[in-house]
Amino acid sequence: WFKGGFVENALYWATKGQLWASMVYAMREVTEHFVVLYPPYANKSIPSIVPYLDQVYSLLVKLSRRHPYDGDQIVLDFTKDIYWRLGMPVSGLGGNPTFIDIWVLPEVGGDPERLVPILFHEMGHVFLGSYDFLYGEFSEMLAEIAKLYLLENLGFDDIFEKEVDKALKALETYESRGSNFSEINAEVLTGMMIKLKEKYGWELFIRYFNLVDRYTVFPKVSLDRKVNAFVYLISIAAGEDLSNKFKEWGFPIKETYISCNLDKVWGQTGKTVRVFGVLEPPVVGVIFIDYRAKGSTRWKVLGVTSTDDYGCYSYEWTPLIEGEYEIRARWVEAIDIEFAKSDVVDLTIAENFPLSEFGIGRVLLLVLNPISASFLLLILLFVCKKLRS
Repeated sequence: WFKGGFVENALYWATKGQLWASMVYAMREVTEHFVVLYPPYANKSIPSIVPYLDQVYSLLVKLSRRHPYDGDQIVLDFTKDIYWRLGMPVSGLGGNPTFIDIWVLPEVGGDPERLVPILFHEMGHVFLGSYDFLYGEFSEMLAEIAKLYLLENLGFDDIFEKEVDKALKALETYESRGSNFSEINAEVLTGMMIKLKEKYGWELFIRYFNLVDRYTVFPKVSLDRKVNAFVYLISIAAGEDLSNKFKEWGFPIKETYISCNLDKVWGQTGKTVRVFGVLEPPVVGVIFIDYRAKGSTRWKVLGVTSTDDYGCYSYEWTPLIEGEYEIRARWVEAIDIEFAKSDVVDLTIAENFPLSEFGIGRVLLLVLNPISASFLLLILLFVCKKLRS
């Protein structure tokens, strides 16, 4: 008992004034990145997984590119349920630590093959939780990705194959029932991700998480728009448009759309013209503004901008040469992936605009414009006042 650490750790907690913990949390293992708390009777199962923990940390940092809890040690508390219900756990109740149910331990009847997958799944929540903007089943799917990534990279081949087979069978059943998105669950989503992993490798998810870091999906938008964002972000990570594949899987995908508007349809040289619009899905995307002379077939890049959290973009241009131009906007990623292209809008630029060049339609538009009409009304009132005086 003393060599096993029971007495040593009991004294550790007792000297901290935690007498109850000196019994409940008597077993304590510390690594570079983890502190593990577990009951004394789990003196075989937990010590067998402790040597893997720092490797788990390194692999998940590679996958997520993040150090959770600002790099502090992660507390794994294997006393959930029977012990912590008797009183506040020494390790606390929120954030760090991660609680794992005591009943998964083989020493109390848990399946020995389930301990490692459950631990890896919970580590997935710790490392990938900040990338979850869809919640629910999608949150569990992210944790499953982390679990499978660890199982394969740490050599748990038999368990990995069983978990993969289970997810693929769930996907097969889902497809056989007509791919109804309302029936989707974490296992089905995991099966989809396995299919993508088979084609693109784990690098797909590393790129995806990196993109989620760059792109912000506004939290108050509808679920459909968030699902759209998820599909197109993972498409960017894959290097090709996967929207048709996700449509086959029943996802309510809307076609990408980008609008292009001008704050004026004619302007003067040296004066600023604002190009603006909205992108669907509402992600922070790279927007190319193109232009060409009217009648030309060759487009040139006028400039590059990006959308905000709502999917809105704006770009200002100061034309110096007279002429008639056509303007458009495009959502472009990875140079060769064009997801959306706007309609073309016309712009006329000149040094000055005699009424004869405007044409009757533009003159009427100017006169009937509410702001112009208000301005003209003020002028008329001013003239009338002068005439009376």
